[in-house]
Amino acid sequence: MKIKYEAPKGHRIKSHDFCWIEHKNSLYWFREDTKQWELNEDMPIGVAYSTGDLCKSLKAAIRKVRKYDAPKGTKFRLVSKWVGYDVYITK
Repeated sequence: MKIKYEAPKGHRIKSHDFCWIEHKNSLYWFREDTKQWELNEDMPIGVAYSTGDLCKSLKAAIRKVRKYDAPKGTKFRLVSKWVGYDVYITK
Protein backbone atom coordinates (compact mmCIF):
# COMPACT_ATOMS: atom_id res chain seq x y z
CA MET A 1 0.00 0.00 0.00
CA LYS A 2 1.36 3.39 -1.02
CA ILE A 3 0.46 6.68 0.71
CA LYS A 4 1.04 10.13 -0.80
CA TYR A 5 0.35 13.39 1.05
CA GLU A 6 -0.58 16.74 -0.51
CA ALA A 7 0.84 18.65 2.46
CA PRO A 8 4.62 18.99 2.96
CA LYS A 9 6.39 17.09 5.71
CA GLY A 10 5.86 18.72 9.10
CA HIS A 11 2.40 20.02 8.14
CA ARG A 12 0.60 16.70 7.59
CA ILE A 13 -2.49 15.71 9.55
CA LYS A 14 -3.33 12.11 10.41
CA SER A 15 -6.52 12.17 12.45
CA HIS A 16 -9.80 13.95 13.24
CA ASP A 17 -9.68 16.30 10.25
CA PHE A 18 -10.86 13.99 7.46
CA CYS A 19 -14.36 13.52 6.06
CA TRP A 20 -14.53 10.52 3.73
CA ILE A 21 -12.74 8.25 1.26
CA GLU A 22 -13.38 8.75 -2.47
CA HIS A 23 -12.55 6.43 -5.35
CA LYS A 24 -10.27 8.21 -7.86
CA ASN A 25 -12.40 6.91 -10.76
CA SER A 26 -15.68 8.85 -10.69
CA LEU A 27 -17.60 5.93 -12.25
CA TYR A 28 -17.49 4.04 -8.93
CA TRP A 29 -19.95 4.61 -6.10
CA PHE A 30 -19.88 3.25 -2.54
CA ARG A 31 -22.71 0.83 -1.75
CA GLU A 32 -23.86 1.22 1.87
CA ASP A 33 -25.24 -2.29 2.48
CA THR A 34 -22.28 -4.31 1.11
CA LYS A 35 -19.62 -1.70 2.04
CA GLN A 36 -17.98 -2.10 -1.40
CA TRP A 37 -17.36 0.07 -4.48
CA GLU A 38 -19.46 -0.65 -7.59
CA LEU A 39 -19.66 0.75 -11.09
CA ASN A 40 -22.26 3.43 -11.71
CA GLU A 41 -23.87 1.30 -14.46
CA ASP A 42 -24.59 -1.65 -12.12
CA MET A 43 -26.63 0.24 -9.51
CA PRO A 44 -30.02 -1.35 -8.74
CA ILE A 45 -32.94 0.91 -7.84
CA GLY A 46 -33.76 1.29 -4.13
CA VAL A 47 -30.23 0.72 -2.79
CA ALA A 48 -28.36 3.42 -0.85
CA TYR A 49 -25.23 4.72 -2.62
CA SER A 50 -22.87 7.58 -1.95
CA THR A 51 -19.75 9.05 -3.52
CA GLY A 52 -17.62 8.18 -0.49
CA ASP A 53 -17.22 6.10 2.66
CA LEU A 54 -17.11 8.08 5.92
CA CYS A 55 -13.70 8.04 7.59
CA LYS A 56 -12.09 10.32 10.20
CA SER A 57 -8.44 9.21 10.39
CA LEU A 58 -5.62 7.92 8.20
CA LYS A 59 -5.34 4.73 10.26
CA ALA A 60 -9.03 3.96 9.74
CA ALA A 61 -8.74 4.74 6.02
CA ILE A 62 -5.87 2.28 5.58
CA ARG A 63 -7.87 -0.38 7.42
CA LYS A 64 -10.92 0.22 5.19
CA VAL A 65 -8.94 0.23 1.94
CA ARG A 66 -7.45 -3.16 2.85
CA LYS A 67 -10.99 -4.57 3.27
CA TYR A 68 -12.30 -3.23 -0.06
CA ASP A 69 -12.64 -5.78 -2.83
CA ALA A 70 -10.63 -3.68 -5.29
CA PRO A 71 -7.77 -4.77 -7.55
CA LYS A 72 -4.18 -3.89 -6.68
CA GLY A 73 -3.24 -0.45 -7.98
CA THR A 74 -6.67 1.11 -7.31
CA LYS A 75 -6.38 4.70 -6.08
CA PHE A 76 -8.43 6.29 -3.30
CA ARG A 77 -8.42 9.83 -1.89
CA LEU A 78 -8.90 10.57 1.81
CA VAL A 79 -10.61 13.97 1.74
CA SER A 80 -9.56 16.50 4.37
CA LYS A 81 -11.62 19.31 5.87
CA TRP A 82 -8.80 21.66 4.90
CA VAL A 83 -7.63 22.54 1.37
CA GLY A 84 -4.25 21.04 0.48
CA TYR A 85 -4.23 18.27 3.13
CA ASP A 86 -5.78 15.35 1.21
CA VAL A 87 -4.07 11.95 1.31
CA TYR A 88 -3.88 9.59 -1.68
CA ILE A 89 -3.85 5.86 -0.97
CA THR A 90 -2.97 3.26 -3.62
CA LYS A 91 -3.97 -0.29 -2.80
